[in-house]
Amino acid sequence: MNNFIEKGFMYGFVIGITLALIFVPYKTVTYMSGGVTTTEYKEIPEYIINVLRVSFSSGVVASTISLALYKKRKTKN
Repeated sequence: MNNFIEKGFMYGFVIGITLALIFVPYKTVTYMSGGVTTTEYKEIPEYIINVLRVSFSSGVVASTISLALYKKRKTKN
């Protein structure tokens, strides 16, 4: 059972890192009056923490789903 949940967490974590690298913004663009824009880039540690936060959350969700699937499979047999 533990191995099944650990695999679910690891797969969710890896998929979460991949999706976070694609979708977590690393810059903020602010449009001001007169057509002027300012671009602020996040610092690297802040960006890494945001990516890890998203990937850890997806890992927890994946382990919860794998636990539910394990229980469902166990009661079916």
